Amino acid sequence: MHSGRSFFLMGSLAEAIVAVLGLALCVWLVPLSLEGWRCGWRDLLLGLAVTLPMLAIFLVTYNSRWRPLAEIRGFLEEHLEPLLREMSVAQVGWLCLLAGAGEELLFRGALQGGLSPLVGAWPALVLASLVFGLFHAVTWGYICLAAGIGAYLGLVWWWSGNLLVPMLAHAVYDFVAILYLRGRSKPSPGVSGSGGSDRSDGSD
Repeated sequence: MHSGRSFFLMGSLAEAIVAVLGLALCVWLVPLSLEGWRCGWRDLLLGLAVTLPMLAIFLVTYNSRWRPLAEIRGFLEEHLEPLLREMSVAQVGWLCLLAGAGEELLFRGALQGGLSPLVGAWPALVLASLVFGLFHAVTWGYICLAAGIGAYLGLVWWWSGNLLVPMLAHAVYDFVAILYLRGRSKPSPGVSGSGGSDRSDGSD
């Protein structure tokens, strides 16, 4: 059983490797102009705005009783929430920054951007999104959900022309979702949860 500290260290290492690989492939395959890395107030606000639909999907997913989505919740409750409870907010923020930067560099910048001249923009978007889903292979439902989010982020990059926008959206989404899970998983004396469906603080 991993501790929160080992999970943080392994997660940081894995996401750092993804970031370095993604940056190297971006430089090699699809050198991005400075225009593609602009960071103004409009871009920051856009990155925050496009996070909202993803957070809405997260809340629907987490509270759904549909079996494929309930399986995702079950995995998070059993394997992820106990580890998140042991991590500080600063550690969560660091992991989310690494994930947002590294995964967008690799899957959107390098993979989608590199495939686009070869197979066309739409096939590149689909292929990159499918690989992104498989990268998050937890359950079949999670693969499909991650692939859909990957397609959404790919469209955001396509529309904005700025890779920093999906990077920010990805990082903020992860951060808010994880804080939600951390807050939900904190033991509350005398409170067992609502609707009888939240069992993360109970015993097997």
